[in-house]
Amino acid sequence: MSYIDDSIFQTIQQVRTPGLLEEVISSAWIQGSKRITTVKVKSHLTHYKPFRGGRVMLKAYVIYRNGGPIAERN
Repeated sequence: MSYIDDSIFQTIQQVRTPGLLEEVISSAWIQGSKRITTVKVKSHLTHYKPFRGGRVMLKAYVIYRNGGPIAERN
């Protein structure tokens, strides 16, 4: 079997496309909170086990409207 046959690999490659997940998560997070003005999200780590599973970790930086400290989330 090759990576072409692995649907998990194909999905992870699509998710790792810059801006795909980041835009969705950022807009959802901002809409869900009246205290947040900006959310910067970047792909951070990818774990992949051929034909078994995978995980994409993101790092998010949140800037609050009241000028509070910038929060970092993994």
